[in-house]
Amino acid sequence: MIKDIIILLLISYLLYKLFSRFILPIVRLTNVANDQMNRMQQQMADMQKQQQQQEHQKARRVNNDTKPKEGDYIEYEDVG
Repeated sequence: MIKDIIILLLISYLLYKLFSRFILPIVRLTNVANDQMNRMQQQMADMQKQQQQQEHQKARRVNNDTKPKEGDYIEYEDVG
C-alpha cells in the first residue's frame, strides 16, 4: 500500500518535472515565435501600404505638374 503511494508520487513528480522543464517552455517559445512573426508581418504590410501611398502621391504630383496651367500657355498662330 505505502509502496504504491510512493511509486505514484514518484511518477507524478517525474511527469510534473517533464512538463515544467520541456513541454511548457516549448509551448511558450512557440507562442512567442508566432507573436513575433505576426508583428513582423504587420510591420511589412504597414511599410508596403505606406510605400504604395507615397508612390500614388508622387504619381499624382507628376500628373499635376505635366498639365498646362491656365495662363502659362501662350497659343501661337501659324505664320505661313
